[in-house]
Amino acid sequence: MHGDKNAAREPITMPWLWVAVVGIILIGVPWYLPPGTLGATLFHVPAWFWISILAAAALSAVCCWACLSFWDLEAHEDWSDLEDEPGSPSPRADEGSLR
Repeated sequence: MHGDKNAAREPITMPWLWVAVVGIILIGVPWYLPPGTLGATLFHVPAWFWISILAAAALSAVCCWACLSFWDLEAHEDWSDLEDEPGSPSPRADEGSLR
């Protein structure tokens, strides 16, 4: 199954996603503005603030889209076994202690 090219890939293995994340971060940090300048203001708030807010929203949207579109949780069948490990709390373990 590892050789199946049509299988869903983990988002972390997609190079374009890393390029998009780094690009959004570079745009969101106002390193390109001259020091001490406020630039244009909108509602008496400097432009760099709005640029940072839009970049944060874009970063969140790209990450959510990538996870929802490409992350196949059903492919990780071994995750369902984590509940049955010894020492892990069971939802039924505390039922008798509540009186």
